[in-house]
Amino acid sequence: MLLTGTVPLPPIATDTRIPPSASAYPGPKVKVSVVVDLSVVNGRLRISATDFYRGPEEHVDAEIADELRGYVLSRFTATLPPMPLPWQTTATEAHSEGSDVLLAGERGPADLVPRDF
Repeated sequence: MLLTGTVPLPPIATDTRIPPSASAYPGPKVKVSVVVDLSVVNGRLRISATDFYRGPEEHVDAEIADELRGYVLSRFTATLPPMPLPWQTTATEAHSEGSDVLLAGERGPADLVPRDF
């Protein structure tokens, strides 16, 4: 999966008083495209940036200093809060189809009521 965004760069990007939005950040910033892997950890969607995207599709190709590569990738890595699935199913896998992220899980035998969906 490909994500594109703007990341605030150090030195002041690590200051906790700086808002998380790069648009309000007064220091240097860079717009990049990264490749991310999707997985599920304890029922929660995990997004892990693995590298900068350099493929043929439209993307942002910025020069990132070697010492900042890990920092920039970490800004695209997160574990999201649990997302509700129908009938109290817990997510066990994640993948993308087009621009959609899909979570799936198995629950086993259960009495399902359509109005509860």
